[in-house]
Amino acid sequence: MIEASDPESLNGYLSTDARHRLSDWVWGLSRWGKRPLVLAAFAVAEPALLSWKQGVPQDEKWQRVFARATIAEHAFAALKDWLHHPSEHTERALTTHHARLREHVAAAARAAEESSGSRSVCERRNRCAGAGRVILAALDAALWNATAATDGLTDEAERQAIESTGPALETWTAVREYLACTPGTAESALRQVIRDAMLAPPPAPT
Repeated sequence: MIEASDPESLNGYLSTDARHRLSDWVWGLSRWGKRPLVLAAFAVAEPALLSWKQGVPQDEKWQRVFARATIAEHAFAALKDWLHHPSEHTERALTTHHARLREHVAAAARAAEESSGSRSVCERRNRCAGAGRVILAALDAALWNATAATDGLTDEAERQAIESTGPALETWTAVREYLACTPGTAESALRQVIRDAMLAPPPAPT
């Protein structure tokens, strides 16, 4: 659900904005702060989790190590809990799951690159690794904070620019990775998925 300083204007943006490029539309959400961007990333992380869990049925080792492992599922659940009730407690849990997921997704990417097999099996491994990157980017967006993002910067204009865009880069990374790992997805359909997620009630906690 939208929680922004000007929800009516954001609602109008979601309903009527006619930008042709999805990237422009996603980055444009930054004018309403962090939560809309995290919700947009959450919207693509949810179907990405399904792809991750389906895995590569022809590869039993992949299924055992990645698809049936619970690391990605628990990380996504922590994201849902944080969206439902942002607090120090849910953020700490999210940070813990983020660290575990980052290592798990990196291992999946290495396995996808190093494993052999038919073209279709190799492509599926790569799509699953991409799905993991979608979920990880969604957690990146949720954990984004201006202090860390601008640490060490001395240029005031650059600092303000980063603060004003919030986790737009992380959200766009999630969306871009989702498009890459789900061939044939129309940008217009994906935009509707994001709209629906942002207008829905907050995700129920796990």
